[in-house]
Amino acid sequence: MVSSEKLAWLCQVNPAQVRKDLGYFGEFGVRGMGYDVIDLQAQIKKILAVNRYWNLSIAGIGTLGSALMKPQNIL
Repeated sequence: MVSSEKLAWLCQVNPAQVRKDLGYFGEFGVRGMGYDVIDLQAQIKKILAVNRYWNLSIAGIGTLGSALMKPQNIL
C-alpha cells in the first residue's frame, strides 16, 4: 500500500491533487489506508493503454514531459 502523501511527495505535488486526479478515473484506494500499488499500476497502465503503440510528440519538456520520456520510471 502507498499513501497519497507518499505519491504526492514523489511527484512533488499536493496529496489532495493526487486524490483528485486519480478520482477522475474511478475508485482507487481505501480511505485511510492508501492505494494497492499493484492494482494502481495495473489500472494506470490500462487507462494509458501502455500496451498500445502511439505516435506522439512532446512539447515543453517540464517535469511532466521528462516523466513521459522515461515511462519505465512511472510504471
